[in-house]
Amino acid sequence: MTRSTFKTIENTINKAFEGIFERHSDIVDKQSKTAGTSIYLDGRKLLQISDSTKNRIEILILRDSKQNYYRPHYAGIDIRNIRKYDPSQASYIKPWGYMFYRVLLTREEFVQNSDVIYNLIDSSYHTANNDDILKVEKTNHEILGPIFNNTYDVMINQ
Repeated sequence: MTRSTFKTIENTINKAFEGIFERHSDIVDKQSKTAGTSIYLDGRKLLQISDSTKNRIEILILRDSKQNYYRPHYAGIDIRNIRKYDPSQASYIKPWGYMFYRVLLTREEFVQNSDVIYNLIDSSYHTANNDDILKVEKTNHEILGPIFNNTYDVMINQ
């Protein structure tokens, strides 16, 4: 990644944070050397933003309880599970980050789709605010099957 590309991504991330803090004044951010910046509401993590490979921004967004915790689908945006759910392998019965999904965007994709991204973040905020974060134990891990295998279409009011 060139220095100018990194600076462009850094500026885009900063712009994203400005928009998030304008919308939700009761959140706090914490920096990490390895994971970028995370955003919390009353100690509950709802978001993480960092630079990624291939000149992209990585955003981990808390799954929306109102959408059955399914992963959103929106044409033109790379949205995926962080890890797979596979109960046949011990480390994937309750995979790290199961309560989040991952969004990978270039700077241009963020600018073109910022209304969608902010909408997803707002839903994440409401899930955290309602203390309705997905919680899974080894005894009920099978609920992750449909959560990881289903999506819902994101609708944005124009």
